[in-house]
Amino acid sequence: MHDTLAGLTRLIVLVTREQDRPITADSRFEALGNWSSMTALRLLTLIEQRWGIALDLREYFAIETVGGLLDAIARASGAEPSLIPEH
Repeated sequence: MHDTLAGLTRLIVLVTREQDRPITADSRFEALGNWSSMTALRLLTLIEQRWGIALDLREYFAIETVGGLLDAIARASGAEPSLIPEH
């Protein structure tokens, strides 16, 4: 999960420009600086491109934490969070 978390964290930093505070699996999206629905959509696009998956939009917007998003990525890819292949 660490590699996937690190990759996801890099994408979150890219879209939020949130470099001053650590992002962990427990981080809540609403607490991140610059988080908005447009930021969420940019992140969704990057996730789908990076891991070659499609996430359900309704499910995606219901996710509250980075860890919850990791779980959704794992389910969509059919792999354990630490074994999610990148595209």
